Amino acid sequence: MPTPQKTILISGGASGIGLHLTTRLSHLSHQIFVADLSQPPASSLATLAPDRVTYIHTDITSLASCRAFVARALELSVNKRIDVLVNVAGVCISEGLFPEEEVFNKTVDVNFRGTWNLGSEVLRVMQGQEAILVGGEEGEGEGHGDRQRGAIVCVSSSIGLAPVPGMSIYGASKAAVLGLVRGWAGDFAGWGIRVNAVAPGLIDTPMLPVLWAGEERQAMLQQIIKSVPLGRIGKPSDISNAIIYLLSDEAVHVTGECIKVSGGF
Repeated sequence: MPTPQKTILISGGASGIGLHLTTRLSHLSHQIFVADLSQPPASSLATLAPDRVTYIHTDITSLASCRAFVARALELSVNKRIDVLVNVAGVCISEGLFPEEEVFNKTVDVNFRGTWNLGSEVLRVMQGQEAILVGGEEGEGEGHGDRQRGAIVCVSSSIGLAPVPGMSIYGASKAAVLGLVRGWAGDFAGWGIRVNAVAPGLIDTPMLPVLWAGEERQAMLQQIIKSVPLGRIGKPSDISNAIIYLLSDEAVHVTGECIKVSGGF
C-alpha cells in the first residue's frame, strides 16, 4: 500500500461517533486500527478500504487486551509508529437516583479505566519513538515547525462539565477523563506529545433512544433539545470535525484543552 499520512488508533471505531471518524480519516489516506468489542466487526467497517482500516477485537477494560492491540497495530503499521490515538469508546447506562453497583462498575471501567488502559500503553510507545517535524519548516520565526511524537484525543462529555439529573456516575466518569487529559498533557508535553479532549453534548447516535427511553425521559430530552441555543442536537460529524482539528498539524500548539461541542447548551 502507499505510505499513509499517519497511523491512527481509534477505540470504539465500529459504531456511532467512532465509526464516522474512522470513515472520515480513512478517506484522508491515514492507516486506521480500530479497537472494538463488536463480534463479528460491524458490517459498516467492511465497506472501508481494507488496506486502510484494520479491525482488532479489543476489550479496553482489560490492560492485557489493550497491550495486545497496541502491539498488533505497531506490527502492522506501515510507518512502524503510532501518530494518533482517539479514545472514543464509552458507555452511558440509565442510572436513576440509586443505580446498582454493576452500573457503577461498568461505567467507570469502560469510560475511565478503558481510557487510561489504552492511553497509557500508547503513551509508552509515543514517548520512545522518534519526534517528527509537524506544522511547518524547522527554524525560528513565523511558520517554524515543532518536533512532536504524537497526539491523543479523548472523548469526554458535556455532562462531565455540568451535571444532568440521573446521570451522576456517567458525569463523574467523564469528568475523570478530563482530569486524565489535563494531567497527561502536562506530564508528556516535554516529549512533544499533545493530549486534548472533546466534550460532546447530545449527539444523534444509536445510543440516544436507548438512554432516553420511557415517557418521562423522553419529555426531559425534548426539554433539553429546546434549550440548545443552536436549535438541534449534534451529529457525529460535528464531533469528528473537532477531533480531526485536534489531531491535525493545525493544532500543533494546542494541548491540555477541551473543546465542548454542544450547540451552546
